[in-house]
Amino acid sequence: MLYICFLVDHLSDNLSRKAIDEEYYLRFPSVLKKALLERKVVFGDHVFYKYEPIRAYRIIKRKSGDTTPIQLNDFKSYMEQLNDRGNSRSRYINENDISSYSCSFFNDLASLEKKFKGASHIPNSNHYKIIEGYVKDDYGPCDMNEKTKHIDLWLYDMCDPSLEFKVLS
Repeated sequence: MLYICFLVDHLSDNLSRKAIDEEYYLRFPSVLKKALLERKVVFGDHVFYKYEPIRAYRIIKRKSGDTTPIQLNDFKSYMEQLNDRGNSRSRYINENDISSYSCSFFNDLASLEKKFKGASHIPNSNHYKIIEGYVKDDYGPCDMNEKTKHIDLWLYDMCDPSLEFKVLS
């Protein structure tokens, strides 16, 4: 009898957790939301949901001389960019990797510059600029690789951090 009660409690906990996860997943843009609900991707145990603001650097597309203000489109994940273009696949992007759905940052400018210079899929560095600002838990959960200084940020839907960032170069 004890075993049956434990099993029922365990199933109840799992169903409650699933409902909580699904409700939480609704907070994300459609591309990530769909992948989470379909269980294509999951957030790992190393993801932070509450954290102090983190100084962060990101590369955005801007031609030399372009003074267009930083905007929400500058924070789209690879999967969102693919979706916007009507593409479903890219040889650089793995739809089963949760990182493909994140907005990439580095918490160290030198690490960003090192990665950027070694990126073979970025053809012309004159068409890119570096922005600086803060990643905050209000924007969404994040994961940070201490070794590479890379930050994955999964932005909540309609969250716009653009006013918190400025162009460095």
